[in-house]
Amino acid sequence: MTDAFETSELDSLINLFTDAVRTKLTAAELEREALQMRLNEARLKLNLAKAKLDEAGLDSSDLEFDSEL
Repeated sequence: MTDAFETSELDSLINLFTDAVRTKLTAAELEREALQMRLNEARLKLNLAKAKLDEAGLDSSDLEFDSEL
C-alpha cells in the first residue's frame, strides 16, 4: 500500500512538472509572436519615415534596417 501511495505522488509530481514545462513553452511562443509583431510595427514605422523623407527630398539612407528574424 505504501509503494502505491508513493508512486501516485511521484506520478502527480511528474504531471505537475510536465504541465509547468508546457505552460512555459506556450508562454515563450506567445512572447516570440508578440516580439515579431512589435518588430513588424517598427519596420512599418521605419518605412513610413523613409517614405516621408524621400517625399520631402531628403536622404533616408541612414534609416536602413536589416533583421535576420
